[in-house]
Amino acid sequence: MKTRVLTAAVLIPIALLAVGCADPFPIAILTVILCIIGFHESANLFGRHSLVAIIAISTVAALTQKPLDPLNRCLVAGAIWLVAVWIIWVRHRTPEGRLKSAGWGTFWVALPFVALVLLHQSGNVYPWNFKTPILLALVPIWIGDTMGILVGMAFGKHKMAPSISPNKTWEGAVGNLLGCVAGGWAVGVWVGTTPSVGILCGLACGTFGQMGDLFESSIKRAAGLKDSGTLLPGHGGVLDRIDSTLFAAIPVALIVFGLS
Repeated sequence: MKTRVLTAAVLIPIALLAVGCADPFPIAILTVILCIIGFHESANLFGRHSLVAIIAISTVAALTQKPLDPLNRCLVAGAIWLVAVWIIWVRHRTPEGRLKSAGWGTFWVALPFVALVLLHQSGNVYPWNFKTPILLALVPIWIGDTMGILVGMAFGKHKMAPSISPNKTWEGAVGNLLGCVAGGWAVGVWVGTTPSVGILCGLACGTFGQMGDLFESSIKRAAGLKDSGTLLPGHGGVLDRIDSTLFAAIPVALIVFGLS
């Protein structure tokens, strides 16, 4: 636990500095770095897919440009992402199926960054803007993860999905959801959106974020791996750290752009 907290204490300020800088360069660099590492780790889960990774990056680049408004770009990204996740889920149970899912694995990792970049761009106030809507897709998940761990350790008795993630409990899941909702409301107030948007973003983070955690745990178990990588002490790999965000980013963006 101590190692996990120390790693988070180093990573969270870096992430906040990148998202707080209104210039798109830092967030773009961070996105590319996370995508490259995520692709490398997903290769451990699915197999090699360098060519498709290039296509996925090109898709992200195209969808972060100007031809469509942010809501429609997120809808396109979300549609492709849903197809990718569905195909991965259907095929992941056998080694042959996982190999056939290799290309889709890159889209699972890459496309949520479209939503994150668009959320960041929508809050441009130079040179710094720490009231950016991208925080609605990040901070509630951080708070929810912490609350889920604490509540699970204190009260967890009923296993949520023992065959996929033995340590997760329903009590911890409720703590996670409540932490996300509270975090979404607080961040919504900070960012300046309506309370309903903040609460809905918190619900999306608490619901889809935990789905993402279980999804990646299932993929790792099928691949016979405990973690997606070893880069982050106490957390495992980058995908182990951002699996919840990968599932929550697009729903949060759709809420923000659809209701704000």
